Amino acid sequence: MNAPPLMDHKSTAFPLYKNSKVLQGDGKSLGSVIQWSYVIDAKSDQYLEVKAKLSEVDDEKRSVTFTIIGGDLSKMHKSLASKVCVTPKSNGSMVKWSIIYEKLIEVDSHPLDPYLEIFAGITSKFYAHFQKARMTTH
Repeated sequence: MNAPPLMDHKSTAFPLYKNSKVLQGDGKSLGSVIQWSYVIDAKSDQYLEVKAKLSEVDDEKRSVTFTIIGGDLSKMHKSLASKVCVTPKSNGSMVKWSIIYEKLIEVDSHPLDPYLEIFAGITSKFYAHFQKARMTTH
């Protein structure tokens, strides 16, 4: 099984990413490891890095799961995975992000809080990107 073609659109659909590099595999198959450089704030020039392993692809449920195996986020968590599930609807699709994690240290503020806004932004940009792509192919 391979990941859906969203990985082919990362530079235009996910503008907070500076770059990505496939470290292992082809970047679309189970077990592939990808390293991304990204910013939390679009106005910042300080890039963070994350290494993620494509750990699950479920064609039937239309979901993809990445498990974080290195980088800045792994310094704050014992374990962290991000799952994206797309459910077709009559007038489009619904995208559901799930973040499964275990923190290293209990603190009052949560280190994932800034990422929630990023996921919402990515989802809306992802939608706009593919709507535009769909309009140009019809």
